[in-house]
Amino acid sequence: ASDLKELFRKILGEPAGAPSSLRPQIGKEVDAILLRMLGKAPEERYPSWAELALDIATYYRGAAAK
Repeated sequence: ASDLKELFRKILGEPAGAPSSLRPQIGKEVDAILLRMLGKAPEERYPSWAELALDIATYYRGAAAK
């Protein structure tokens, strides 16, 4: 039970690590999108699906996400 409590403490209290630390091929642009999606506070996350979709489309066109 202690391990589960520690896991939840980390999920709720610690910022997410960069996905590229586990899969370097992801790259910094995808890291930025994923980390923004995983923000702990609402103001850290995308305010709408439309803004997320815009960043994903921008990434696929070859530009950096906001």
